[in-house]
Amino acid sequence: MANRNVPFLLALALAAAAPAHALNNCSSFSDLRGQALVTVNVVNQFRYSPACVRISRNATVRFVAQFGSHPMYGGIVSGGSATIDPGSPIGPFTGGLEASVTFMAEGEFPYFCDFHYNMGMLGSVLVDDSIFRDAFE
Repeated sequence: MANRNVPFLLALALAAAAPAHALNNCSSFSDLRGQALVTVNVVNQFRYSPACVRISRNATVRFVAQFGSHPMYGGIVSGGSATIDPGSPIGPFTGGLEASVTFMAEGEFPYFCDFHYNMGMLGSVLVDDSIFRDAFE
């Protein structure tokens, strides 16, 4: 008797092996691996673009915003509440127009605007050195 659950179990195993990313509403990321410098801008006053970026280790992200009006903190927004991560390499940026962060370790680093996260002003940086593990493009 053939096991009819094999396709289901295979799909389940593959889904479990895939990384789950959904911090700060980032279900997909702009894949910018291989770029040494990535810029995240404020657009429409209350959005980051690109908000969710996937970069290589040792890449620098330049955040461009009016930080006095849009103070940026590293941390997670969930259930309508923001939680600052004091260990995050992002922020706090509370003044000026530009701030840069070089990401030395793999991981996911979410961020948000303290005044406008409830309006969707949030994002995440996914540092992922798997560029050579992916299929060549």
